[in-house]
Amino acid sequence: MKSESPKIAVILCGGKGSRMGSLTKKIPKPLLKIHGKPIIWYSIKMLALYNFNKIIFPLGYKGEKIKNYINQEFPKMKNKFFFVNTGINSSVSKRMHLIKNLIPDENNFFMLNSDTIFNFNIDKMFQEHNKNSNWLTLSSVDLLVRWGLIIFDKSNLVDFDRKRTVSNLKIKGNSNKYAKVNSGLAIINQKALKYSNKNDFCFESSLYKKMIKLKKAKNFNLKGLWYPVDTEKDLQTINIDKKIGIKLNKI
Repeated sequence: MKSESPKIAVILCGGKGSRMGSLTKKIPKPLLKIHGKPIIWYSIKMLALYNFNKIIFPLGYKGEKIKNYINQEFPKMKNKFFFVNTGINSSVSKRMHLIKNLIPDENNFFMLNSDTIFNFNIDKMFQEHNKNSNWLTLSSVDLLVRWGLIIFDKSNLVDFDRKRTVSNLKIKGNSNKYAKVNSGLAIINQKALKYSNKNDFCFESSLYKKMIKLKKAKNFNLKGLWYPVDTEKDLQTINIDKKIGIKLNKI
């Protein structure tokens, strides 16, 4: 009887987190705290909740601190963790090249950034991915715009709003196209990695465009909690948001 394919996740956690300024001089970004827990803690808890049995960490900047924290905090999951030193200054393309041997041929894996807080139905995303025989499933999110929106009804100015969620964005110069915001969370089949070069400047732009051109990519509309922590301001904002704090305490 054929053994069941492993449920694999790759957590990108090797960057320097330079947009965090002085906060990441001693502490790697994934270990910065949100409501009392390191950012990466929430990712691992969600992956455990959805029964991932192989979690790969392409390490880079202060990778030993990340590895030591994870092993100490999740001792019962040690056999599920795979740490690979992929270099401090490596691009995501190179990091993925160095860990792809840990992903079996034709196996799907969930790729996520270690600086994103999320809580949504991952199994549903996998179901959609498998149903369409995709090599890539991107996920889009509605975006709570952080700047003021000037709102029009046709050509009439009708409102101004500081907090408004945007689903679709118009493409300038092309009225037939629209865009959605990429969440940074994706399901990729190992077969797609042969279309990625370790020297590619941007892993996402290079691979994703190729998969779309080959008609091997689909989009999944992510419904649930999604919050990227890109800057020090993002960290401060999420830490004072009591509603998010309540949601995170339930993980």
